[in-house]
Amino acid sequence: MSGSRRPLKQSITIGCILFIIVLGTTIGFIDYVAFHRGLYERNDVYLADLLHYMDRQIDKDDLARCAETNTPSEKYEELQHFLDTIVDTYDVDYVYILKPLVLSDKDNCLIIINGITQEEYESDYEDLYFLGDIPHDSFPLSTMKSFFSAMEKPGEISFDQDEEATEWGYDYTGMLPLQDSTGRVFALLCVDISVSAIRAQIFWHMLNVVVIIVIIGTVFCILFLLWSRRYITYPVEELVRSVADFAQTSHNQTNPEKLVYNEPRIHTKNEVESLSHAITQMAHDMKQYAVTISAAENKVTNLQQNVAKLDVLAYQDALTHVKNKASYDRAMANLNAKIAGKEAEFAIVMVDLNYLKRINDTYGHERGNDYITGSCHIICEIFEHSPVYRIGGDEFTVILERRDYNDRDQLYHQLLNAFSESSAEESRAPWLRYSAAAGMAAFTEKTDTSAEDVFKNADKIMYENKLSMHSCR
Repeated sequence: MSGSRRPLKQSITIGCILFIIVLGTTIGFIDYVAFHRGLYERNDVYLADLLHYMDRQIDKDDLARCAETNTPSEKYEELQHFLDTIVDTYDVDYVYILKPLVLSDKDNCLIIINGITQEEYESDYEDLYFLGDIPHDSFPLSTMKSFFSAMEKPGEISFDQDEEATEWGYDYTGMLPLQDSTGRVFALLCVDISVSAIRAQIFWHMLNVVVIIVIIGTVFCILFLLWSRRYITYPVEELVRSVADFAQTSHNQTNPEKLVYNEPRIHTKNEVESLSHAITQMAHDMKQYAVTISAAENKVTNLQQNVAKLDVLAYQDALTHVKNKASYDRAMANLNAKIAGKEAEFAIVMVDLNYLKRINDTYGHERGNDYITGSCHIICEIFEHSPVYRIGGDEFTVILERRDYNDRDQLYHQLLNAFSESSAEESRAPWLRYSAAAGMAAFTEKTDTSAEDVFKNADKIMYENKLSMHSCR
């Protein structure tokens, strides 16, 4: 009797272990496939959108001339600043434009332009590359093959993943050929993003799943062996048969809905029956876990899109589509933080529309809305590099920093002249003759303690301008 029990115990033990391994492997495989596919789909969409966006900002003919003469132009400098902003703002490792030279692993490409981070500028990084440089740390031969292949596909985006870690890291590259007005492909626009960190997260996630499955499986096997000392007949054989059937049907299964465990008909009213129910529940929970993991990615993506849409709606004026009062308050808080950190350099332009009430009362609110949007268009055209806020029914503000701050006096006078010329066009309908008073004030560290002080100064100047125009506020 004892001779017959020993092999049966071994068979039961092996069956339980195989059950846990196969089930865990199936769930892990489904989990890995979902995360891996989602990772690269998001990367492809992200890189494609970014490449198309940058491609629209590039003057190809001017860049081609710079590449041929190794002499930067004014547009080249603007492009350098644009690429620097891309590297600092977007979640990318490198942005660069190069020309593949030879299919080899040395001196194989010519750098045309290279996006440089603010940190690299400040640290005087020795390995920065500029127009006409040939990197001494050349690209691997496999990468060069991808570059040449991409150059042969005008208008198409290609992708390449490093086969091994290079000196610049382990990157996933999106590539778009650049063509001049004659259709000649003269360079390759490239964006690199790192996948090492995301893959590390996937690795730890998978490790946690495996540990949980191993723990559950170990506990299950110990209990099952203790209970099986007394019940070693048909109910146990039925249970093992069900487990084996499940293992057979679930092996390499990528669809979690097909992870179906058929519960054996055991009615012993003892530990074997309880174990049968426990296995059924465990298989159901694992299936639900796999389904949840597969659906989680889509839910997260939808939530991110909804949050982005809500964020835009929360900080955008519904009529003019410029930023609203809530966005202005947040911007003022940021300016106050810069003032506290001794980093503030900005000016505020205050604009108050004239005659809006008269137009609403005389021609209706629809024409009043046309008057508001037309006036806003003038403001946005002049301050195209600065955020415009609608903070009241007929009030707009503009926060000037960087380029527009340096050109603030010129832009301010352009604004006054634009409204003056528009209001003087008597041939146009009254709601198309835009008139506004404006005031501008720049932050002065000696007299201003907050952004609100600058706003008050701009508002005061605007009011004086309105009085001089014989308008009522």
